[in-house]
Amino acid sequence: MTASGAVPPPLPVATNIPGRVALGCGIGAVVAGLLAQVFSVAVVPRLMAEMSVSPSGIWKFYLPFQLSTALLALLALAFGAVGLERDGPRLAAAAGLAMGATRFVQLVVGAAAPIAVQLAA
Repeated sequence: MTASGAVPPPLPVATNIPGRVALGCGIGAVVAGLLAQVFSVAVVPRLMAEMSVSPSGIWKFYLPFQLSTALLALLALAFGAVGLERDGPRLAAAAGLAMGATRFVQLVVGAAAPIAVQLAA
């Protein structure tokens, strides 16, 4: 309260919605990648042993993980770039952008590695 008894107006809250969305998408991309790793350790050996799934056919089971990771990583990149251009706090946008970029590079390298190995042979 002021000396006159009036309540001062609240201070404006600085938010960066695209930055927060980028952070959420980046975290989601990392979690999807972790789930894919758990899947590869816990489920893939059982699929190959009990269902006689060949190593060349296992990609069908990884596809949902890879697509969701790619989508979330691209969304994190886009929203992170927009969030960095905005005024106000940028930490969430930068973190989301970094996580999205890291996951996207990992996906690209993971997809290109088998092709490079086949070309080298």
